[in-house]
Amino acid sequence: MHFALSRIESQLNSTQLKLTQVQLNRRASSRIEALWLCLLVFIFVPTQAQAQLDPSSALLLAPPAQVAPRPTPVDRRGDGGRYQVRPTPNVAGRRVDPSGQPAAAPSPTPSENGDGVASTKPSTQEGEPKVETPPSTSPVQPESPAANERVVMASKVLEMSFSPGYFYLDSKSDSGYRNFQAASPAVQLDAAVWLSEQLAVELEMGASLGASVNDGAHRQVALNRNDLAIGVQRRRVFGGGEFLYGLGFFENQLRVSADAQRRPRMRTSGVRLSLEGLFRLPEGQWGLGVDFSPKASHAEEPTGIQLKSGGNVDSHALGFSLRRVWTLDQSSSVFLKLTHSVERHLFSGDSSLPDPVTGATLTNVGVTQSTTLIQFGVGWSN
Repeated sequence: MHFALSRIESQLNSTQLKLTQVQLNRRASSRIEALWLCLLVFIFVPTQAQAQLDPSSALLLAPPAQVAPRPTPVDRRGDGGRYQVRPTPNVAGRRVDPSGQPAAAPSPTPSENGDGVASTKPSTQEGEPKVETPPSTSPVQPESPAANERVVMASKVLEMSFSPGYFYLDSKSDSGYRNFQAASPAVQLDAAVWLSEQLAVELEMGASLGASVNDGAHRQVALNRNDLAIGVQRRRVFGGGEFLYGLGFFENQLRVSADAQRRPRMRTSGVRLSLEGLFRLPEGQWGLGVDFSPKASHAEEPTGIQLKSGGNVDSHALGFSLRRVWTLDQSSSVFLKLTHSVERHLFSGDSSLPDPVTGATLTNVGVTQSTTLIQFGVGWSN
């Protein structure tokens, strides 16, 4: 009996030991499961959080959806009561940064279109260098044509012109020896050398071609008209053109045949003041000039006769000119010029010869000699 009780007790102890071992195993399993659960939480939960915070995630970088304003009944009346759905932004079309990460998406700028639906406009991307626009500068204003013309005129050193023409000479006097007319072609050559922008030396030469004059009844003798002028000239440029004024010496000669019986040779010389204005108008360039010799010297030279219209003579001269200039380029031009000059000679005393028409000896003979010259020529400058 005692042995049976001891065996039962040993079985109970072994059963209790097994139960205790099973409980210990369960507790160990629970602890192992808890450890695995903690390990899984430690491993997977940060990974998911990092995935949500990763800037490459399309969910994070996609621009927030703009909520379109709810259309009013009036707006719905125009489009059938339908709402307009804004398209989803295309994530695949984003630019990829060279480092391998997609570039930051542009932040949209909301705005409304004509239908009241919000639209987005990309703004400047972050991280890109900003291009600074240089301050605007006012464009250089082109110089006016008048300013360019002043520069061109100021740069000229040599000016030349050659012009054929036609002249008409009319001498009126109460003496038959000094009363005559003549006409013929003529040529003129002018040159100016500019020593500076305002000072020049000028030379003018002219001559008639094949002129003749009446020397009595049904007789014509040759007549040559020669003009020479030299002087200095100053220039003043203004907005609409330029002024030329100068001082010089001139000499005009009328030479007839040495055997002429009723025409003496004549020479007029003196100091001359000149002024000319060149004006640039819309229709072209015009020039208007005047010259004046307050005191001139006039002399009669012998031919077939020894004529002295008086003992002393008082002479002066006045001239006008008008010209039209067409500029071809900066160095050449063509022009048309009309010149009219008048010489007035007043003799004192008696004439040395009787008048060939009346046969009387004249006293205080007066002579008015007019010359008209028309020129058409070309000009050149350098």
